[in-house]
Amino acid sequence: MKMKTASLLCSLLALPVGLAQACDAPLAPPVPDGSTATWDEMLSANSEIKAFMAASDDYLSCLDIKMKEAEADREEGDPTAEEKFVLAGADYNATVSIQEQLRDSWAKAMSNFYDANPDKRPKK
Repeated sequence: MKMKTASLLCSLLALPVGLAQACDAPLAPPVPDGSTATWDEMLSANSEIKAFMAASDDYLSCLDIKMKEAEADREEGDPTAEEKFVLAGADYNATVSIQEQLRDSWAKAMSNFYDANPDKRPKK
């Protein structure tokens, strides 16, 4: 059993960096309609949004590494490096836009929730 584990570990270590470091984009959660959602639904959505934001920050870090790798590959004369850089940059920008849209949608949902449920509004 230890031999199989050691063989598997050696196989994984032999993978090229590009294969070992895959960047997987997380899926944004839905934002509930704040004017009709329950408090529990809003709490659940808040947790999902926080988890998405953390996962998407990790994804952005991964894309940043990919762009740096592409820049290094370009300097070494890799003809595919420019396309890799552009694609990673486009994914990076799209992810930031999704984060911003989700933040704005969540703020609107919370505002609508508090308008519909003034007793849940935090006290000042």
